[in-house]
Amino acid sequence: MPIARFSLGEDVENPDQDLVWDLVGEAALAMQGPFDDVFVRHYDNQFTFDGDKLFEAEECRRVLLTDELVDRYATDAGFTLADLRDAVFDAHDIDDEIAPVAWGECTNYSRTNNAAIIVAGTAAAAGASASAASCAGAGAAGGAGGTC
Repeated sequence: MPIARFSLGEDVENPDQDLVWDLVGEAALAMQGPFDDVFVRHYDNQFTFDGDKLFEAEECRRVLLTDELVDRYATDAGFTLADLRDAVFDAHDIDDEIAPVAWGECTNYSRTNNAAIIVAGTAAAAGASASAASCAGAGAAGGAGGTC
């Protein structure tokens, strides 16, 4: 599954949700193409904040998007970021493990042995203090393009 991880800053206690969703939209656009031809369980957008050091945040929350939502957002000009946000909120249930998830607890993927890191910046990473983007699982192993 593709993962985009953003550090919102150690002094941020309550993230600006408009910024969060702008980053979700940029990440969806950046990741859709390279993963278009492989199975994607979901797209994981993680946000760390309120901590002492980068990736050592006190808080980590995530927005999970289904493959269908990402494809629609990336290819349908009439499906706006507001529509994407509304669709995620409307479909999110109590389960933070099954996409879509509007603002759930992060999953720690650091103990996996089948992950790859994207070393080139994405549009989302370049535009907004993003700290890293990575992909894990079948997408990385399936030759998803780029260095992922």
